[in-house]
Amino acid sequence: SFACQCSYGFQGRKCVIRVQSCQSSPCLNGGTCYDVAPGLHHCSCPSYYRGEFCQLRDSFCLDMPCKNNGICLDTLNGYQCICQPGYNGIN
Repeated sequence: SFACQCSYGFQGRKCVIRVQSCQSSPCLNGGTCYDVAPGLHHCSCPSYYRGEFCQLRDSFCLDMPCKNNGICLDTLNGYQCICQPGYNGIN
């Protein structure tokens, strides 16, 4: 009988099974996972998200979407503009 000590990214009795890092769906907030090496992954994050697992959200207001000195407020899934007197609309 024998026992193998597997290298990182491999498993099984003879260490021939490659661990699929993306199988556990590690990317959050709609990120897309890519296996890049045995046991290693890369998350491609959607706009406004960053971090190893797309776990950090940037402010939607960084792009300054509100026009005419409107005040930008981050919301759960986007932003809201508070318009100056005499202005109205989405931005």
